Amino acid sequence: MSAYSDMISAHANLVAYWPLQEVAGTVAADVKGGRDGTYSGTYTLGEIGGVGAVAPFFGAGGKVSIPDAAVFDGFGAGAFTIEAWVRRKSTAVQIVGMSKTGTYAM
Repeated sequence: MSAYSDMISAHANLVAYWPLQEVAGTVAADVKGGRDGTYSGTYTLGEIGGVGAVAPFFGAGGKVSIPDAAVFDGFGAGAFTIEAWVRRKSTAVQIVGMSKTGTYAM
């Protein structure tokens, strides 16, 4: 991981962290809480971005699905933060930071 990832991982209240820095496979590793996600749709792993390897998503449906967990139950009831580094190649692209429909998707 990068120095940036190390800094994020060290945060005391962090419950999950998916750096999306895989270079192969379908697993998006949660390096903080062990709640691994699954890549689906159109994506490419291992491209170089602003914080090391990144997982660009292309077209409709590119996402990482995260299984539901009790640690996420309070989201929306109090303060919480979601962070994403995003570079859009088109202004016509819709970006959804997080949604919940049975499983979480980011």
